[in-house]
Amino acid sequence: MLILSIIFIILFVYPYMIYPQILKYIRPFKGEAVIDTSPKKFALFFSAYNEEAQIGKTIEWLEQLKQKWPELGILAYDDCSSDNTASLLEESESIHLIKGTTRRGKPYGIRKLINVSKADIGIFIDANVIADVQSVLHFKRYFENSKIGTVDAKLSYVDGHNTNEEVESFYWKMEERLKYLETKTGNTVGADGSMFATRLETYPDFPDDNADDFRVSMESIFLGQRCITADDIFIYEASTSSSIDEFYRKKRIACGAFAAHRHMWPQLTKMNAIDKWKYFSHRFLRWNGALLLWAAGISALLFMHQLQNIKYMYLAMLMCGMLLASIPKLRKLTMKIVNILIAIHAIQFGIFENILGKSYKTWRPAQSRQKGSETL
Repeated sequence: MLILSIIFIILFVYPYMIYPQILKYIRPFKGEAVIDTSPKKFALFFSAYNEEAQIGKTIEWLEQLKQKWPELGILAYDDCSSDNTASLLEESESIHLIKGTTRRGKPYGIRKLINVSKADIGIFIDANVIADVQSVLHFKRYFENSKIGTVDAKLSYVDGHNTNEEVESFYWKMEERLKYLETKTGNTVGADGSMFATRLETYPDFPDDNADDFRVSMESIFLGQRCITADDIFIYEASTSSSIDEFYRKKRIACGAFAAHRHMWPQLTKMNAIDKWKYFSHRFLRWNGALLLWAAGISALLFMHQLQNIKYMYLAMLMCGMLLASIPKLRKLTMKIVNILIAIHAIQFGIFENILGKSYKTWRPAQSRQKGSETL
């Protein structure tokens, strides 16, 4: 039982500690670039619902981007907001707004925008992000290589004023480092929805309960194109300051990601060996981290019950817990661990929800992120 527990622990830490180290020793990708400098029309798309607290800052940087990139089309879909989101978007001369007549969710709204656009390349963003405007122009350079199908921006979380925000910021620094290593060795397995760009001719058809960023970006890999993360395109997003908000957000995202996973399964099985390995390491094992922890814990308890003087071991565990909770510096570390465990279980619950038939075609923005937007 002890060996079994150790195996489960190794599987749990593997995506975070072992997998990145293996990537460092893989030979860098040296595929031949096929340069195509023919004119391409770009358009930027986003869907918004009740983003009044944040949308003003988004509009501000989009207007700056329009000044630097006049030929860029900027299209927004308002998913029947009940606040002033639509009114604020209408005031901007740089943004073409389409209003929904009934709540249908982000994937539906994005498709509607694509249908009215004549762009070759679509840039997709979340409605509550801020970009480094100059860096966004780099998308044009990347898509001169016809072998590249999807380009993901580099995301950073801002704030970091409480434990939940610090944990989220730390996680994304680790995530971006991992995506950099994956890109260096070929493909990164899926883009983040904060900002990514893809060729619209390959935009797939998929159910509205799929995580659209994940599903759309994976299509490039299925078609033999590259999905990469750019290290010179920067996007910033506010963290959620509430653990409850973050739990529900991660649960929703995981539910949508696993819905996409199930929808993509026939294509996933046809990927090459290294992309399958990356997908299993980066995605599947992380999604099921809580199961691995529980399996490790149960195996360890069964092993402990085979030992003598088990009550003394439980007493030692209790004393360690009290020590962690009583010393300020250790208490802060304990809270970070608790937040990490909450996030891991939120993802696992999202997976279970999808298996049981739950879906998230529409949702509300996290309230703590809305309130914290002033710190951006």
